[in-house]
Amino acid sequence: MSYLQFLLVVHVLGAVIGFGSTFAFAFFPTDADALEPGVRTTLADISYKVGTRLSDPVVFLIQPLTGVLMIFETGRNHGFFDHQWLWIAIVLYLVFLSIIVFVARPDTRHEYEVTHPGLTPDPNYRPRGNPNVYGPVLGALIVIIIILMVWKPGD
Repeated sequence: MSYLQFLLVVHVLGAVIGFGSTFAFAFFPTDADALEPGVRTTLADISYKVGTRLSDPVVFLIQPLTGVLMIFETGRNHGFFDHQWLWIAIVLYLVFLSIIVFVARPDTRHEYEVTHPGLTPDPNYRPRGNPNVYGPVLGALIVIIIILMVWKPGD
């Protein structure tokens, strides 16, 4: 196995493990007040722990690192802006990361704190966004990025 093949395997596995597990979150009920407390706590646990312990290391470390290494290994760092699909995918990924950092993760953390006795949630916290909106947007961004990475239009 070549170095490039190794990076590609790690990158693809990262996408499957880091992003694939979060697609199920779209099927979680969003009206938390209508849920039984035990169900709400369980869903908050799953969302928070999968996000912080599984997805975040992949999203913030594995994917960018293997992506950058593959850019250099394939020589796409030369004439980088000639590879339109690549820089568009990177910009979309930065938008994805911004939504995670500034909207989704704070909301998820707050829901986790609200549902666990002994944790003190911020009483002044206001939700950053609507999960019915940013959830599908995150999913769509990942799908578009994957299509660009596989198809490589114009390359």
